[in-house]
Amino acid sequence: MTDGSVPFAGGRVAYRDSGGPGPSVMLLHGVGGNLTHWGRVAPLLHGRYRLVAVDLPSHGASTAPPVHSFDHDLRAVDEVRQCLGLDRPALVGHSYGGMIAVALGAGRPGAYRTVVNIDGLGFALDDVAPGPPAAQVPEEPSVNQGDAAWLEAEISREVAEAAAIGLHLDRDGEMVRRAFQLGDDGRWRSSPSIDRFREIVRTIEALRLLPIYAATSCRTITVIAEQRYAANAEEAAGARRRVDQVRAALIAAGTDVESMSSGHYPHVEAPEVVAARFRNWADDDR
Repeated sequence: MTDGSVPFAGGRVAYRDSGGPGPSVMLLHGVGGNLTHWGRVAPLLHGRYRLVAVDLPSHGASTAPPVHSFDHDLRAVDEVRQCLGLDRPALVGHSYGGMIAVALGAGRPGAYRTVVNIDGLGFALDDVAPGPPAAQVPEEPSVNQGDAAWLEAEISREVAEAAAIGLHLDRDGEMVRRAFQLGDDGRWRSSPSIDRFREIVRTIEALRLLPIYAATSCRTITVIAEQRYAANAEEAAGARRRVDQVRAALIAAGTDVESMSSGHYPHVEAPEVVAARFRNWADDDR
């Protein structure tokens, strides 16, 4: 296993390469995550695939561009593919990473053999009714860096927020701690910063992905997590209706649609189930 980075746009994109003789698979995380979100699935697949997990720009050990753009993130991921000489890898992404995977499948014909979008359903579809408007809560000034005490307080907050939606994380594990990077000045920084997280969420809210699906020439698979977190029964019913609308729109667009009995993070919650799907998603069919 090798940790490395490739230079891109004046910064770097970090990756973890498992090596291995099998067909190559690139793994992308969601907004606010990092490459270690695949750390529970990867050991179950070693020896079958060459797995390359990527820290998206502004996340983990990758650098953040001055301004976020979807196109920048697309080009950064594709730069890793090219620099590592990966020949038509499968591209499996979770949430925002799944949206990037679909867009790369459309924008780089022949570069990827299959793209998989795991529960990247936050995008807007023109023919799908939007969900209820979010409550307007004034944004507090963001604090993105601090000393060791700040770091531990932030980790406690992250672990508690995850537990509230049924996701149990090890506060001392790399999955949590990689989201904070130590600067040259000895201060810890959020990676991504809160402000960058908000920028990416706004990008997701504005993204029209259905036309991109229609332009994708390689095989595409969308995985829908069925156990969606909701604060009450009314919110849960609305979420189910929206997912049904999205499923119908995706099927009409010609993508394969699968369901998975898990919450939004199946690769963290149910790694054995996700690993079992890889034979269908990632085997070399050339």
